[in-house]
Amino acid sequence: MSLHEQPGLRDRVRVFRDRTHAGEVVAGMLGELRGSDTTVLAIPAGGVPVGAAIASALALPLDVAVVSKITLPWNTEVGYGAVAFDGTVRLNEELVRGVGLAEEEIRRGVEATMAKVRRRVAEELAARVDALYCANVRGGFGFAVADAYRHWCDVDESEAREILARSGGVPRGPC
Repeated sequence: MSLHEQPGLRDRVRVFRDRTHAGEVVAGMLGELRGSDTTVLAIPAGGVPVGAAIASALALPLDVAVVSKITLPWNTEVGYGAVAFDGTVRLNEELVRGVGLAEEEIRRGVEATMAKVRRRVAEELAARVDALYCANVRGGFGFAVADAYRHWCDVDESEAREILARSGGVPRGPC
């Protein structure tokens, strides 16, 4: 799988007005896919408005790829890793060391996130992913998705399901 990015947006914050604008920027990166047999996969719940904007701009179908961040016990906005629908677990080792997470805290966080992903999963898609497009690649110790936006608000699962329904995406159980 290959990664495609917007180098001018790397490691910058507040680059998008809102989630719709982020989707429009990514759609600009994907112009050659307009009307193809490609499916836009959005990560619930907050990625659904972004994915809907991409799918709309490119006349493509929208679905969900179930991935969830593993959050710090004391701050659910900060993720130190992620669990994917195929069981893959990735940890930001630098952040884990930096905040001093104990192995037991990590184990509990991974287990809780895996349960959330299992609750959300529809089908395994990893073998069908050809490329990953990310307009605003960022790294470092302090990273929050909200920092990419000038206007930020959380998207709950019911709102994500409504967006999927409006866009023709098929919500399969909780997002």
